[in-house]
Amino acid sequence: KKKKEHQMNRLISSWVDDNYMIDDNEGDSLLNASLQPLKKSINMNNCPNITAILDAYEKYCVQPRELIIGYLEHSNGVCGKSWSEGELVFKCKTCEVDPTCAICKDCFFNGNHEGHDYTYTRGSQGMCDCGDPHAWAKEGFCKNHKGPDGNPIAHLPKEMNVLGVAISSLLINAIVNHIMKVSNDENHMIGSSITTKHEEGLSHLIVGLTKLSNTFPCFKRFIHDELVKTIAVESEKTKIDLIFERYTKLNEILRVQVTELFKILMSDEKFKLEFAKQFANHYFSIIKGICANGEKDRRSSSLLGLSVQLLTTAPIVVMLLKDYDLLGTLLKSLLHTVLNYNITISKHCNGSHIDFESNSFGDNIVFDILCDIQYIMMVHEVSTLFLKTPSHIDIFNLFLYLCEDAVTYKRIDSDADFYRNQLYIVYHFKTIFNWIGTGMKKDGNISNQLNFVASINETLSKFFVKKRPSTFFIDQYQNSIVNYDITEGPISYMSPLHKILTMCLSILLHKTNLTIDDIMKQEKDFYLHLLESPLRMITMRSHVRARLWPRNNMHILEQQITYENTYGDYFMFPDLFLAQSIMAKIGAEHFLSIMLHRFSRKESPLFVLQTAVDEKNDIIEHH
Repeated sequence: KKKKEHQMNRLISSWVDDNYMIDDNEGDSLLNASLQPLKKSINMNNCPNITAILDAYEKYCVQPRELIIGYLEHSNGVCGKSWSEGELVFKCKTCEVDPTCAICKDCFFNGNHEGHDYTYTRGSQGMCDCGDPHAWAKEGFCKNHKGPDGNPIAHLPKEMNVLGVAISSLLINAIVNHIMKVSNDENHMIGSSITTKHEEGLSHLIVGLTKLSNTFPCFKRFIHDELVKTIAVESEKTKIDLIFERYTKLNEILRVQVTELFKILMSDEKFKLEFAKQFANHYFSIIKGICANGEKDRRSSSLLGLSVQLLTTAPIVVMLLKDYDLLGTLLKSLLHTVLNYNITISKHCNGSHIDFESNSFGDNIVFDILCDIQYIMMVHEVSTLFLKTPSHIDIFNLFLYLCEDAVTYKRIDSDADFYRNQLYIVYHFKTIFNWIGTGMKKDGNISNQLNFVASINETLSKFFVKKRPSTFFIDQYQNSIVNYDITEGPISYMSPLHKILTMCLSILLHKTNLTIDDIMKQEKDFYLHLLESPLRMITMRSHVRARLWPRNNMHILEQQITYENTYGDYFMFPDLFLAQSIMAKIGAEHFLSIMLHRFSRKESPLFVLQTAVDEKNDIIEHH
């Protein structure tokens, strides 16, 4: 395999050295003469400018510049304008296909949204969806963007087509040449600045090509057609293949510039589809490259940041699921990243493997991968595939196992970054679990759902074996089970295995004729272990409400508000529901004895439990 790769690299290097510049266009002397100023500019590592390209068109096509510009500025029917953080953008619930869609202010005011449910905001980095039928309703298109109209270069005269192909070939080949030179340089150091002449030349070329694509939309198709060409006759590798493969060997500035170029090209329908295939095919290798570079920041993976343009489009997601195992790729990437970055046993993490206390974790690419999983889960086919694929479930459960008990209910001081990271991860879990739940409700295969519950219980059993409490509650059956004393060590917010099990129980109990005994068939010790997490949180809630932690002032109170109000549907109510479900398994008398011991008779456990349950009106009736 290594020998084959070495031969392929030699073949590519040979092609780069011999063919990246166009010296002869099949005897077309006028074409060669028209391109000479542009070639000279590239050879001097200068940025190819629009004026030089228009000069070439004037010389070759013998047409007035105004007419040439009119042909080249012809819109492909999709806006695709990109905006930076802070720019005014508009969202319209009437027109959007999903909540991630938005349009620029020009397209909004040039369209008709009278009577629509719209709002405006200051956007983060993104691009306009006007004209894209996969993202925006046709009725909401503006007068300048009516959707893709087939081939965006079909209107060009023959001479303009010939020159467009030649210019694109010249620029793309030069970019490939510089990428090869940079990535093959043994002395090259991956950093955040331009240090070599090849990096400088590559930067100028990418910036120039981006500006060209932005100014003349029809060039997006020329560039696509050039990128999908193979590098050599003997090779099946295309030029865009090579760019993706060498992406992580570029420095941060060049990666951002490549991403910006591809973002502009994305408004071309054919390029978007090709990019989606390359994206799925190289996703894991890019993640591995970033991990190998020792980088954590999401800016290092800016190319993957374009996922929102792809993974919120249902037809593309379905295609990538079928042809590229997209879900498996994302789950494998998630696990690889976590195992490379966050295997840290923190003194505040109850022995968990993952350290969420890092201030930089909120900007970690782990969150980007979770976002991508969240995007594709919106497509019904994804959750259905997930529930019937044991290998996907195993990876997902292993990730939850690593997160279980990781983020602590901290009672030490106020740490905004730490608190923010808790809510980041909770938000992603909550959203992903909801989409899995939606898939369960739509999927009538009860067997798959019961197998999913069984796999969660098996993973929880492994977690209970791993976690050995230092102090135990000895119940009436003389079984050492759980650490009920909340003053012994921290309390964890993070119990995703408990939460997803609770969601499954709720769905199966309310949507089917199954009873709790049909779903849960573990030994009694399992349920006593399972009861620990929700009861510790319920106890903590009662202590905070009774103001037993005054030295922490507002910090602990804010976390309590998050637990029971802000994220109550993820935290408190599932904990109560799980406690009720376990009561149905172990018996009311045993459950009551545990509650009395847990609350130390300082307040009535039945009153606390019943009051909270009444708020949700969600009482189990399967005992």
